[in-house]
Amino acid sequence: MQLQCEKLLVKSTDTEFMTGLESDNADVGFFKGNRMRFFVVKNRVCKPAYQATVYIDFNTGIAKYDGLVEDAVKMGYLSEVRGGYTCPTYNQGKRITYRELISKDDIWNTFLEDFNTKSKEMMEYSNSTTLALDEIEKDIEE
Repeated sequence: MQLQCEKLLVKSTDTEFMTGLESDNADVGFFKGNRMRFFVVKNRVCKPAYQATVYIDFNTGIAKYDGLVEDAVKMGYLSEVRGGYTCPTYNQGKRITYRELISKDDIWNTFLEDFNTKSKEMMEYSNSTTLALDEIEKDIEE
């Protein structure tokens, strides 16, 4: 597997990447984390040219759901609105901030199983080849 990685240092005063776990003193350090973008160059597991972005906070680690937000919007589980997002399956579709979205399990638990199934189908090469191989393995076992 070959991945291309781009790294962007995030300053402590940047409010776009707030996780809700920061201290009140924003001047604690010059940088508070990295924004990493991974791009699949060559792979045997999933389609090439797939990309994901992840925010890594120096204090709290990887934001659990940050890299999934773009895909959830593309698949229709989340909708972008001014100042945040909406999720029809959570909180009667009221506005959710980015900070809440990447830190609350309750939001993602409403659609995560279906999201995982769809994303797996989206990244696979082809279902027909997999199904044919499964049938051959089944015949061999019998």
